[in-house]
Amino acid sequence: MRLICLLIVCVLLGACKSTQQLTTEELHTIKASQVVESSLTIPGPRNDKSDVKCRGRGLFRFCLPKFKTEEPKHVVYGLDQIVSPRLSGLGERFLSLADAMPLMVHMSFLHNNKNDVSALIGMTTETDKSALLTDSFCPEVLSYQSNQLGSCSGFMLDNTTLVTAGHCLLDSVSDKGLFNSREHPSCRHSKWVFGYSDQSINEFGKVGISKADVYNCGRILVAFNSERIDLAFIELERPRKFKNKFELSALIPKVGDILNAMGYPNGSPLKAVTGGAITKVEAMSFKATLDMLGGNSGSPALNRNNKVAGMLVSGANDFVWDEERGCYQHNVCSEDTGACTDSSNSKGETFIWWGVIKYYYDFVKWFLQNEKALENHSAEDIRALYETR
Repeated sequence: MRLICLLIVCVLLGACKSTQQLTTEELHTIKASQVVESSLTIPGPRNDKSDVKCRGRGLFRFCLPKFKTEEPKHVVYGLDQIVSPRLSGLGERFLSLADAMPLMVHMSFLHNNKNDVSALIGMTTETDKSALLTDSFCPEVLSYQSNQLGSCSGFMLDNTTLVTAGHCLLDSVSDKGLFNSREHPSCRHSKWVFGYSDQSINEFGKVGISKADVYNCGRILVAFNSERIDLAFIELERPRKFKNKFELSALIPKVGDILNAMGYPNGSPLKAVTGGAITKVEAMSFKATLDMLGGNSGSPALNRNNKVAGMLVSGANDFVWDEERGCYQHNVCSEDTGACTDSSNSKGETFIWWGVIKYYYDFVKWFLQNEKALENHSAEDIRALYETR
């Protein structure tokens, strides 16, 4: 309860300090009903149809608005800050996290060879193929299209648990979530590929990937793509070994905080995004001026300590038609005013913040530890047991 009271005061009064460190005890007191309000029918918060949900009494009464995800499109703020991780200047700790950062790829794009896995890049759907064949992208953005292999980014919190955006797995926005599923098409038909970089592509545009870096989805542990929350946890079929895993922050997000990120813009090779800033903090999300494109959905935003402050779920349009040049260029938004090339206004991309991720990660770990004892319980029973544990 102390965490929630602190959070609400910070959001309403703008008084949060970036150095505010939460204690272990406070972190372990986070409850689903206190972190995110949703009408999901599987493990998670209780159903509620109102615009605002209030809990508690007297001094401890607090209200949280619904979390609304936007259409998953992304944009460039100010100067393009999308660079190769090696050119980011963010240090070895940041670079080491690349090995715990996979790309979601449809299985039909990967072909097993004797010693490796190959792929043809640059086209994922009929729409993408048509766009490429008409040479409609300006040179500075064509590389993000021609090197496209996958559809979403993800990051590892431990050797088997992967986090990504819910809309990467569940196509339609719905109040129905997914729990403990091995048979969902987004699990059975997708691979998670580690190490996709510029060095993975030869001079003929062919991708070569080690078989050891291609992982099947073992099961979807929990996934949501609703108007309130856009988040998913996947258990890989086998453990992934890496030097450093991603760790969740324990700092309250604050306007002005500088963030960096890592991901696969438009499904192209891994890139770093540097120097974004938080422009708005809400109860369960924040906006930041990080240059993100489609394919970056599920990318982690990292604070100065390289801890996960949030995960990308939505943003503004990627591209806008340049009448003079006759091609699509980046939709560029001012970091100061938010004014964009496409005449819209955007104060930043939307990130679900670490507190929400932590609650569901704690649930996932609890479920896996007690799975055998829970095998005959319904999803609703499991939720109730977790909330009253």
